[in-house]
Amino acid sequence: MKIVYLSLGSNLGNRLENIKNSLRYLKELGDIQKVSNIYNTKPWDVKEKQPDYLNQNCQLITELSPEKLIEGTKNIEKILGRENKGDLSPRIIDIDLLIYEDFSQKNENLIIPHPKMTERAFVMIPLAEIAPDLIIHGYNKTVKEIAGELDSSLVEIF
Repeated sequence: MKIVYLSLGSNLGNRLENIKNSLRYLKELGDIQKVSNIYNTKPWDVKEKQPDYLNQNCQLITELSPEKLIEGTKNIEKILGRENKGDLSPRIIDIDLLIYEDFSQKNENLIIPHPKMTERAFVMIPLAEIAPDLIIHGYNKTVKEIAGELDSSLVEIF
């Protein structure tokens, strides 16, 4: 069994229901152990104006490999109606694999830990709620320390 951390985000349709529905489906991929608060966040690093996001992180215990887990999360996104229009486009649901235990991988299909997570307050602040003392592979700081260094002005509890 592996401990993994996922980030959920939605800025189209009924954002709250999209987050709740994704959690329901994620239960088929493993046991959800912890969930953060839900946060309303301004779009980050986007080129076009778009609606605010709801974001939430969760800790999942799974037997799936990283590849099978990603396959499962992409299937959930498809079931919930996500259209793949590019990384920075608005979306019904986005499920990102942030951390897979202390595993590290970098290839064209998968990078673990998530390469931009430590730059994103909307990822690190919720992650600090559920895993404050976790040290991310390749970093010498805790999640809480990294979150404390980010601009939290665009992130508020929903």
